Amino acid sequence: MSHVHAPYHFVPLSKWVYMPEWAHLVSHDVPFQDGLSGSIEYTLTNKTPLCVGSQHHQQENQPTKVLWHRNPHGQFVIPGTSLKGAIRNTLEISSFSKFKSIDDQRLSYRTISSGSEYLKEVSNSAKVEAGWIKYCNKSSVWQLSLCNFAKVKHTDLKPYCRVNIRNEMSAVEKYQALPITTDIEFDTNTLKRSKDGTHTIKHVGQGGTKGSMVFCNNRVVDELKGKPEYYEFSYCFYGKSQKVVSGAHINTLVDGCLSSHNEKQVQFLKMNPHPEKGIPVFVLIDKKNQNIKALGLAKLPRMMYKHSFSELVDRKQKDASKALIFDMAECIFGTLREEGLSLKSRVSFTDAVCQKKLTPTYTKVILGSPKPSFLAAYLEQPIKDNYVDYNSNNAELAGWKRYKSLNKFESNYNQKEHDNDRVLSEMELLPSDTQFNGRVVFHNLKPEELGAILWSLTYGEKSQCLHQIGHGKSLGAGACAIEVEALSCNGEARTPTEFIERYVQTMERAYPSEHHTWSDSPQLRHLIALANPATHEHTINTYIDFNSGDYKKIQNGKLSMPQLEVAGKSLPRKEPEEITTTTAPNFAKGRLAALITDEIRETLWYKMHSEEAEKRQERASLDAMPDDVREIATLKLRFERTEKLARQHLHVEVVALCHKALEKQLSPQAIRELIDLISDKTVDFQNVGKKKKKDRERLIKSVKELM
Repeated sequence: MSHVHAPYHFVPLSKWVYMPEWAHLVSHDVPFQDGLSGSIEYTLTNKTPLCVGSQHHQQENQPTKVLWHRNPHGQFVIPGTSLKGAIRNTLEISSFSKFKSIDDQRLSYRTISSGSEYLKEVSNSAKVEAGWIKYCNKSSVWQLSLCNFAKVKHTDLKPYCRVNIRNEMSAVEKYQALPITTDIEFDTNTLKRSKDGTHTIKHVGQGGTKGSMVFCNNRVVDELKGKPEYYEFSYCFYGKSQKVVSGAHINTLVDGCLSSHNEKQVQFLKMNPHPEKGIPVFVLIDKKNQNIKALGLAKLPRMMYKHSFSELVDRKQKDASKALIFDMAECIFGTLREEGLSLKSRVSFTDAVCQKKLTPTYTKVILGSPKPSFLAAYLEQPIKDNYVDYNSNNAELAGWKRYKSLNKFESNYNQKEHDNDRVLSEMELLPSDTQFNGRVVFHNLKPEELGAILWSLTYGEKSQCLHQIGHGKSLGAGACAIEVEALSCNGEARTPTEFIERYVQTMERAYPSEHHTWSDSPQLRHLIALANPATHEHTINTYIDFNSGDYKKIQNGKLSMPQLEVAGKSLPRKEPEEITTTTAPNFAKGRLAALITDEIRETLWYKMHSEEAEKRQERASLDAMPDDVREIATLKLRFERTEKLARQHLHVEVVALCHKALEKQLSPQAIRELIDLISDKTVDFQNVGKKKKKDRERLIKSVKELM
């Protein structure tokens, strides 16, 4: 039975972003009272073959060689930037930092399987026309000019143009063989209409109408629908522009079109447009209102999804895009901000150097990269047999993508199947158990921050958990263990454990749940499970062959990524309902206040956090008071927040406190607070009988005389 499998999985996103209590005090120049400076000496050992490449040698009809990074002495080194990136990502997840490791883009789709929403959209409510897009430098907008189009069979094109265009060629190869500036002639009176409504040119070279050849990338041949020769055709765009449109909507559609198609094809057309007309596109137009819905480089244009990545992140993590929130990773590794509030990194990673002279091996592989358009994996799919896509209002990103730490490396190269050297890479690999020595230098870190770095290096001293570094991670390469050899803080040798425990205590205390712990959160459990090779011993950890029948079965069956299992039990992905956005007590305090603009101050997000910050400050102030003083301060707040006519029950409590004072059950500080309260005009004993009112006034007078 087909099922979804991949060499990666996802750590689920949390609604909560943790902002350290000291975030508003972080500085490279002003030391913390408990600030620590020093270094961490560590050894990195690869458990599977490793390639950290800095050079990609590409030769015609040869695999691309991925060569190891070497220093001027010829030693193999892992650049400090590579290590810093890997450790920061681990720290971001464990410290519940913002989810920012995405490109802000809006994907497009063109699902032409039977019964798909796309086909319904195109065939029922829209029509396809042709056009040219050209950028107007004067007005800084894209302009769209509509025209006519017709099919041209390659067999009819060959004798006239003397070029052999074939479906298997890419669009760029076709344009190189027959440039877009080449006109063909035909007679519009002899056009033949096909079943799908498209006209076909019958006699190329005969007639007085001229047109430009337009090419698409190769079509996938499905012999159940037609023989290979059925796919041997391209298009001709002809006729004067029927309509020229421009504006913000067209700019958006053009940007979406150019960003969602093959990069080589797009770049070629940008560099080689028709000098007068521009870049050829197909135009999807709504039949009812004639609005333009999409532009594409094929007859079935790709449709833009409703939601972008950043919109989905903001929906889940309200604080993710907010400059007022500084998470722990930003505090430690630095970040950019306006108003001079950018932070420098307070840690630096040296290159990790292999001291031994080793002879690497060369292995052919196919290095692929996963696509976020794969809905089965990249979006949470909570309901079986019902795909959520980027159009859905309840769409939720699957989270932080992490490659599985595997206990062995296997090349995916098959000489019989992969005879195209252009898609091959040849990795220069060092054998397992090669050791690299490196150093992390830190400056003015709080003990909790140093603990976060040490936890992230060693996964909280879990030796079974490995980092994924270098090329070929999807094939099991680059699984590495890191062991701290020495820790120096302010000139003294220290042990990592004490600081790791400090970090864990901080996160446990900050985790916004009364019934669940940070250590047992879905985020921590997934992070640890993915880093442990034992988790993946009995699962399929390869990419799905998108050209196989399995992929079609997965799409048609609406199958989704299975949950991770540990010890035979599935890890829950949903966090407790009580977990929500919380406000740090230092929200918008100190130097962070400079980031608040009038526009931000008016947002619902700011008002919510501001009110919560005031409440937290109020709670913290009350918690610091002695019990009897807190009781009176709380009563005063209740008076302020209660309508005048509803204060009768509060007056009863005032009287009870007065009796306590006369009976010497209150401290002098509490009595002073009580006198301040009863001297306030809010305690006016309205709606109280005359006798009771006089009795209470005498009581209050007696209390005041105590001081």
